[in-house]
Amino acid sequence: MTYDSVRPQLSTLALQIPADRYRCNYVNVAVRVHRYPDQTLAIFHGPRKLATYHPDGTLNAVRKEVAA
Repeated sequence: MTYDSVRPQLSTLALQIPADRYRCNYVNVAVRVHRYPDQTLAIFHGPRKLATYHPDGTLNAVRKEVAA
């Protein structure tokens, strides 16, 4: 499985972006990094949240998407 990474501004963290069912990688793709008040981080590609991270940069458990 390939992983891409992003390094938020003013941070020493390098966040790994896991592959998902929409794209096998995120090389050369613009993503947004959100930092929440509790210091957790999230990476978005358009309106879709790709992953969430603990304040130390470790990946939160990956959610399995279920069709309704």
